[in-house]
Amino acid sequence: MIKAMKILIVDDSKANALLLLKYLQVEGYSDVSYVLSALEALDVLNKSLDLILMDVMMPEMDGIEAVQQVRKSYNPQQLPIVMVTAADQVGYLKSAFDAGANDYVSKPVNRVEFLARVKNTLDLKRQYDRRVHYERILENTLEEQRVQITAMETTSSGIIIADHVCHVEWMNHAAEELLGYTLEELLSTNLMEHFAEQDRLRVYQQLAQNTNPNAIQEQATQPMIEELVNYYNRNQQQRIAKVSCTSLLVTVHKQKLQKLVLVVHDVTEQESQRIQLENELELAKQIQKNLLPAPMDQKDIQINGYIEVSNRLSGDFYYWHQISESQYGVIIIDVMGHGVSSSLVGMTIRSLLPGIISRIKSPTEVMLELNRHMISLYQSKAYIFACMDYYFTAIYVLIDTEKDMVRYVNSGHPVGILVENCKKFIKLDTGSPPIGLLSQLPMKEAQLSFPKGSRLVLYSDGLLALLPQNYKWQIGILTALIQKSCGKPYGELLDSILRNPENIKENASRDDDITLVVIDRK
Repeated sequence: MIKAMKILIVDDSKANALLLLKYLQVEGYSDVSYVLSALEALDVLNKSLDLILMDVMMPEMDGIEAVQQVRKSYNPQQLPIVMVTAADQVGYLKSAFDAGANDYVSKPVNRVEFLARVKNTLDLKRQYDRRVHYERILENTLEEQRVQITAMETTSSGIIIADHVCHVEWMNHAAEELLGYTLEELLSTNLMEHFAEQDRLRVYQQLAQNTNPNAIQEQATQPMIEELVNYYNRNQQQRIAKVSCTSLLVTVHKQKLQKLVLVVHDVTEQESQRIQLENELELAKQIQKNLLPAPMDQKDIQINGYIEVSNRLSGDFYYWHQISESQYGVIIIDVMGHGVSSSLVGMTIRSLLPGIISRIKSPTEVMLELNRHMISLYQSKAYIFACMDYYFTAIYVLIDTEKDMVRYVNSGHPVGILVENCKKFIKLDTGSPPIGLLSQLPMKEAQLSFPKGSRLVLYSDGLLALLPQNYKWQIGILTALIQKSCGKPYGELLDSILRNPENIKENASRDDDITLVVIDRK
């Protein structure tokens, strides 16, 4: 049986929470509970917790904000937080890590990876608890300090004890291995000499701000510095270390002395992998961007699109295709989640669109065909449960400029807005549930007039999130902005929505992809 560690699952989806709960209980974790909102999690927050598994996308308070609230009371070592999210790429996760998250697990959850990350995080938590315990039992004599040092020798973390100006007094074997020097070689030397020049001043400044003897506790509760620092080992190889520094007072022969305790971990390989992944994701982003269609400007129609990606890869995209001299197919899609997984699903669907739209003339049949592909994508029994959360919302419109008509299906997407000659406003809300949720999808199609001088606006929910108030008011605000820009170029509508601070709510979140498609009849 695994030693009891208290774990809290935070997820607004009860099904997801129960799945993680089952994985943990089967593995032997006996003290596991769950709540269905970040606000509930903050209510039950206490020192006995050892790990929080936090979903990102939740109503009322999202996971990023919840992490920020937790970090006001507990540092990442005291209470580790693992994000469980579909936003599994570096650009988005930066916000989570900046807020104080320790690690992440991608949705759909891979059981083996999930349990491995939980075990690793809890192992680090146990090491931290032991280290804190050792620090808290520092006694008032040199003999008792030697007992403390003996305990620190057994840890795999590099530990260095220095005076208040960073002259080395002691370090364990792990620190010797990391730096490539023995204690005797570094004794009384300045540890900062081994830091890269660009990092020395930054660390010195933080030390100066945090080493006021009157403010230092005899039993330090949390590190005053946690930094990534470039350093040089004995072979003058530049490496990267995560340095955590605690300042505390110890009493030696009735005299209080200030000491710095530095815990050092080499993270060179991890940082190298992170940079490589970031570069690869940037390349993928450019490939994805190149797949978007160029603006279309024909004698009878003009189509423009805009996309602002919250992360390096997007789950949103749009596509249009001229089917005949007077017929045009336009679709906007928002795949569930964010990051790598949702973008891969989106690119798979994107590859199907040219053939489907050019071959099938009915919006209903286009959406049903996409649903069949989405369902078949994860039919393998090995993946059916792991991937069951994947779906996408979409609006597909078939425009016929000869007949001045538009036929459409809205599958769970925010309503499109059609402005007929700057006077009549019509919402495109007829359709079906999102694509990929059901194998037999009920589908409704609608037909509207689309005469010359009309404008049709399609968008994603990320755009609505920029506007004040709730969904109903946001639709009204967007309609008013469309009306105000009626008869004006596409660029003015884009500027009024996205770049005019008067129209954007204060502290508006851009955590979701923002997509806008504007179709003008000429």
